[in-house]
Parts: sequence; C-alpha cells; structure tokens
Amino acid sequence: MIHNLPGTTFSNIQQRGDYDSEKHACFTLVQLEAAVVKWIVDGYHQTPHRGLNKKTPAQAWLDDEKQHLIRLPVDLDALECILARRCAVKVHHYGIEVGTIGYHSSELAQLRMRLKPDEKVSVRFRDEAGHVWVHDRFMNVFLQVPVKDKRMIGKSRELWKAAQKALREAGGVAADRKLTQ
Repeated sequence: MIHNLPGTTFSNIQQRGDYDSEKHACFTLVQLEAAVVKWIVDGYHQTPHRGLNKKTPAQAWLDDEKQHLIRLPVDLDALECILARRCAVKVHHYGIEVGTIGYHSSELAQLRMRLKPDEKVSVRFRDEAGHVWVHDRFMNVFLQVPVKDKRMIGKSRELWKAAQKALREAGGVAADRKLTQ
C-alpha cells in the first residue's frame, strides 16, 4: 500500500528511477486515512489468506457471522457503560475523582475496604457528569456511582473543562465548583 501513495521512495533506487519523491510527497491526514481504509476494505479484506484456508477475511466474517448471534445488552445503562470512556483511579476515603469531579457512594466505600493499598479501580464515564461506573472486581459488576455535587447532574464534562480553562486563562476566580453556584 505504501508504495502506491504519492511521494513513495519505492523499495530501491532502480525502482524509483527519475521519480521525484519529495516533489510528490504531499498528503493530508484525511487523505492518508481514506487510503488506509480503502486498502483495508477493498484490498486486504478481499484477498484470500492462507491462514483462513484461502478464504478472504470478508468471507470468513460472513461465514462466522451466520453461526453467532450478536446480542446487545437489554439494559440501556449496560450499553452506555460498554460504550463509555475509561480510566483507572485510586479510591480515597472521600470517593474518587474523574477529572476534577468527585463521585462517592456507600457501595464504593465498601469496595475501598476490600482493595489493596494504592490499588486503582477501572472507571467508565460518559460526557454527562452525573455518574460514573466503577468496576468491582470482587463481584465482577459495575457500580453506578453518583456525582457528589448534585448541581453537576446533566452537565457536560467537556463544558466543565472548558469553563475551568477559561477561568485559569483569564486569571479570575479559582476554577473550582464555585463556577456552578
């Protein structure tokens, strides 16, 4: 694929001949992404593979898809948790923080007592700051942990970060929860 892109240097100087690679080496990220996707979809996935018994990846996918039922979660909270962003944080006596937003619940406090010192937990979160999901590895479930400051329910995490940044840059009031008062 790479040797078919504008600006290629080819495998060796004989192959390159008098082609001016530097002159033609102008490619935007969008053009590169489009070329990679086209190569994967139209080339790689349509080429027979020895490891797939001479089937193409597209044929193997279709054959296997017929044998497997894809099940989406029935519970919308479970689906939202699956699609969420992820991070790992330490659980403190006051709860956890994702960004600068605090979360706590009695279930989280119970989980903290079972963790090793300095052990982090897996957290999943969406842009809406009202709650996060914390993985309880002992019970293998996700706990929905609410935001401590109830004024943050329904608020955008990205908007909160932008407001904090604007306050810092303006040299104004400390960027803390006073913003939401």
